[in-house]
Amino acid sequence: MLAPPEPALLKAIANGSFPELIHPLCAHLGKGEGPDWSRIAQGRELRAHFSRALAGPITPENLVTALCEANASLPGCSGKIRTAETGLTPNATGIQVYFPPAGTVSPQVEAIARFIAQGEDPLLAAIGALGMLLNCHPFSDGNGRVSRALYDHLLHRAGSRDFFPLYPLLFAARRSFDLALREAEIKGDWSPFVIHNCLLISITADWPRDEAASKNTALHGANQ
Repeated sequence: MLAPPEPALLKAIANGSFPELIHPLCAHLGKGEGPDWSRIAQGRELRAHFSRALAGPITPENLVTALCEANASLPGCSGKIRTAETGLTPNATGIQVYFPPAGTVSPQVEAIARFIAQGEDPLLAAIGALGMLLNCHPFSDGNGRVSRALYDHLLHRAGSRDFFPLYPLLFAARRSFDLALREAEIKGDWSPFVIHNCLLISITADWPRDEAASKNTALHGANQ
């Protein structure tokens, strides 16, 4: 049963107790900002939305609609597929990552729907959809929240019984997720990204849980 990670698990990951999670290039990255804990609640709400909107077979049409509705529910987000080019904020050296051209977004989202529907392994379908949607970056804002919620929904369809909060785990693992995703994007090598996600799922599922602790309180205190 997948559940929100205990504070001790987040600290163990951050402190290097699971070296297999940490990408070799993490040492060259800055620490960055800490997590916005309000996004845990947003993630739960978005997962519930996808559970309703995508209760049946996933098609290009209903996936696009569900993604746009999910994005529209987020503060400051339009719920519309972007029509302008976009990229990440340049780093300290001026290097900027650009996302695919706006004109390719809708066809890519439709291809993601077909990938999910045709996938023989539901876990690999969930991981692949997560990576492709993040790289496609269909909206001007809110892409990470929407993509993680769809991923959680697909994990639930694959057998997970509880909310899987990928968001705080990303910070604990020192941005290894981002580096593994870039390897898939730039090199076409999906192995690091698939392995990283499988490890996060496995470690979280196997970690002993303190059932008496409040989930939300535990998560909020994990980064103290």
